[in-house]
Amino acid sequence: MGNRSAGSPIAGSVSQLLRQVAAESPDAPALRTVDDSITYGELLESAFDLAEDLRRAGACEGTAVAIWLPNGVDWLASYWGATLNGNVVVPLSTWATPAEIETLLVHAGVAAVISDEGLRCVDHGEVEASLGHPGSPQAVHVIQFTSGSTGEPKGAMLTHQGLISAARHHAEAWRLEAGESVFIPNPFSHILGLMYGVLTPVVAQVAVLTMPKFDLSQALELLGSGEAVAMTGAPAHLQMLTERVERDDIELPHLRLGFTGGAPIAPEWVNRVRTALGLEALINGYGMSEVGSIAQTGIDDPPEQVATSVGFLAPGLEARIVEPESGDDLPDGEVGELWIRGPSVMKGYFRNQALTSKALVEGGWLRTGDLMRRDAEGRLSFMSRLGEMFTVGGFNVDPAEVERALARHPEIEQAAVVAIADERLGNVPVAFVRCRRQALEEAAVLDHCMRNLRNYMVPRHVFFVQSLPLNRAGKVDKRELAQQAEDSDVA
Repeated sequence: MGNRSAGSPIAGSVSQLLRQVAAESPDAPALRTVDDSITYGELLESAFDLAEDLRRAGACEGTAVAIWLPNGVDWLASYWGATLNGNVVVPLSTWATPAEIETLLVHAGVAAVISDEGLRCVDHGEVEASLGHPGSPQAVHVIQFTSGSTGEPKGAMLTHQGLISAARHHAEAWRLEAGESVFIPNPFSHILGLMYGVLTPVVAQVAVLTMPKFDLSQALELLGSGEAVAMTGAPAHLQMLTERVERDDIELPHLRLGFTGGAPIAPEWVNRVRTALGLEALINGYGMSEVGSIAQTGIDDPPEQVATSVGFLAPGLEARIVEPESGDDLPDGEVGELWIRGPSVMKGYFRNQALTSKALVEGGWLRTGDLMRRDAEGRLSFMSRLGEMFTVGGFNVDPAEVERALARHPEIEQAAVVAIADERLGNVPVAFVRCRRQALEEAAVLDHCMRNLRNYMVPRHVFFVQSLPLNRAGKVDKRELAQQAEDSDVA
């Protein structure tokens, strides 16, 4: 193993991470699914083989290689093979259609794609030299397409330096120790799965337990037999696990830490998940494809803070809360758009200077498009997406505010709010609600809203559902809900 090489290991490059852990702990488990497993030594060997295959296929150092695979050993070997070969990695969602994939392949100018059909050369051109010298700390390592984007592709260019810095922070914040295991069901093609399921484990020298797609029975099998000490998951994943564990009285004695984000949560929900899964802590995090992780609560934070904030900024990041239109700074306590800058912020959107100019403004600040409030201690609270705000009769309505009010009802497990058109008011809110154990009447939900919200924020109608649809990132698919509402009799 020691005599094999693929490209030259350059100081500050991601490729060094795998070389180091494989040299120090070749027999340590790197990844395990229900059906497969691989050690760090075996992973390095497989990566070397893949790097050789890439070179023979014409995907030389500096070209882009796309990975279109589900989570598993093959995904990991493909990623590290491309990395060792000095390629720019382009992760692609398995939820995407072939037509979508072809559009992204052309846009990213990939030289080869690795899928269930194997490695094939597609020769869509070369990645521009402006991405930097392959393997240098400031060079682009990953082109991360934003989840759920429509229209023209948005490929965030992420650097070696930024990804390594973020992975080291996660390993320290989670207090992971070499030899432990973490359960990561999130797709590796998504920024959260890439950070927590691919890069952070190598930095921490821990094993990843994962699955091609989320399956409750497999998840419990891996959590039970793999001795996972930490896990990630969308709120829906944690909800399903909590309900099954409570129903079947299952114990997960090794699990101590959970991580979630992407949806409003209530303190009661935090307590229920922690109790059912036996967690010492549940962390609430906030991030985006253009940066990776931006902020998260701490292991020692109480449930009230986990439910109402996304914690403090990751090391190396700076933040401003500004008035969206003018860009003027706002004082602590006021709601404004979050702007951030730091080494983990993207270089821009690949081959899209127009979008880059809108997102990255003077001084290197990235406009997140998210409305936040910062307290005097620097703790951030997510309020809503700028694009999700709508007006009802001229009054602004923040869907997240309505969702937080709904979540305070003791029998409401999960809620999502969208707008539908209205002739008189322009738009009106409607709510999709998932109840806990006791079924509710619409009148009871609306009465709760009228006692907790201004009248124009109260939903016009409540849809009761067994589950909420999820998008590729594991978040509630509000486009789908809006369409369901528009197609209903109440629209």
